[in-house]
Amino acid sequence: MNKLLQRQIKKFTRGSDSLHEEIKPLLYGISDAYDSFDIDRSLIERSLDLSSKELTDANKRLRQEAEKHKAIIDKLKSILTSLAPDLNHFSKESSKDDATYFINFISKLIDERKNTEKALKNAYKKLKDTQNELIQVEKLKVIGRLASGVSHEVKNPLAMILLGVQYLRKKIKSKDRKVVLTLKHMEKAIERADKIIKGLLDFASLSKLDIKQENLNSIVEESLRLVKIQFDKNCIRVETDLKENIPKVKIDKNKIEQVFINIFMNSSHAMHDGGQLTVRTYSKKLKKPGKDGDRRQNDLFKPGETMVISEIADTGPGIPKNILDKIFDPFFTTTRDKGGTGLGLSIVRNIIQMHYGKIEIKNNAKGGIKSTLFFKV
Repeated sequence: MNKLLQRQIKKFTRGSDSLHEEIKPLLYGISDAYDSFDIDRSLIERSLDLSSKELTDANKRLRQEAEKHKAIIDKLKSILTSLAPDLNHFSKESSKDDATYFINFISKLIDERKNTEKALKNAYKKLKDTQNELIQVEKLKVIGRLASGVSHEVKNPLAMILLGVQYLRKKIKSKDRKVVLTLKHMEKAIERADKIIKGLLDFASLSKLDIKQENLNSIVEESLRLVKIQFDKNCIRVETDLKENIPKVKIDKNKIEQVFINIFMNSSHAMHDGGQLTVRTYSKKLKKPGKDGDRRQNDLFKPGETMVISEIADTGPGIPKNILDKIFDPFFTTTRDKGGTGLGLSIVRNIIQMHYGKIEIKNNAKGGIKSTLFFKV
């Protein structure tokens, strides 16, 4: 039977099943007549009091509603999968208050989850940084104990051996060049060993500081004066920008002088064919915690604190990225063939950390490296 006719008959014979059964042959006959002769549906339209346009529009609206609901469901599935809600899309597609509320609720849950994940990642990173720092501190303690326990026992015998070699060089009048070179190499090897032991002793004595209020500019100028001969030898130009109004800092003058000399000498070795060293000092008030800090940054510098900063930049080749994070490790050096011990920057960082400050060494975009020192006032 024609479906439209069938629905209309059910509507008017609802509750009268017996009547429907009695007139069923007649209804099937009418239906066959419609199917055979009502090609343009004009008879059905008149009998149901509906136009073709109304029937078509009704179906179209139903399809549009179904498609809209399907689009919303697909979008929600996409959100739950990718955790990337597009609220602008929903504000245009959804007109119902309950749908908008549900979408906003889902979005809020997703945002909260993202924030939680971000907080967990930050906490994990801080934990790893603290763990690495504790490992580093323990390494330095071991080296310190080794230095204080062994250095004196080794230093004195080395001094005796060195005196003996120097004595032999003066007394032996050998024409054999190999003998002369052997004694010379022995002397250099002893001097190198003595240099390493001296570095270990310096390392072990870092616990003692003579803290006073000092002008950082004066220390920078004195350190530059002490390395002037080396800079002149390597044709290194020095440019300074030392702000006069910076506050005094609480530091051990000799230790901080040692820091600057070590950094200056590293730059000198990097620019052995000439270059430029630029030294700046200035003061700065910290606005955001941790922005200018290093180990446990938030504990080092607090918002509102004034810091005195020194920047030292050179025009050398810079430091390869693959070793940049190792430069503070004890005994790590790229200049072992030139007498480097690998203790210089380890001692420098230890001195700065004992002053509750920070050292930062990075490659410059235009070449060379920039060392930045942060001091508490």
